[in-house]
Amino acid sequence: MAVIANLPKPFGRGQKKLEIVTGTGPSSDVAVGAGAGADVAIPLSPSLSNVSHAGVIQISGLPNNIGVGNVTVAPDGSSVTLHCVNPTAADITVTANSVTVTVLVVGH
Repeated sequence: MAVIANLPKPFGRGQKKLEIVTGTGPSSDVAVGAGAGADVAIPLSPSLSNVSHAGVIQISGLPNNIGVGNVTVAPDGSSVTLHCVNPTAADITVTANSVTVTVLVVGH
């Protein structure tokens, strides 16, 4: 996506930019065992270099009964890893390319 805003840096030393980035994944099916957890990686492609901050705005497309225990954004904003937890007594599969993650990225 395109840059949505420019933020001035203190003391007039340039600008930081805000960008909203959306990624879809995982690249293949991920099985989350009964009562267990598994990591689901979602690739992102921010146009900004030197990413200083990133935060997840929205996660959609996870199967019913799957919880997210931890969300990690790569330091360069290139991916998001969701630690998915299955509290049920049956295995659940996160289907390939079924999860969409929206991330706000700050950089320049």
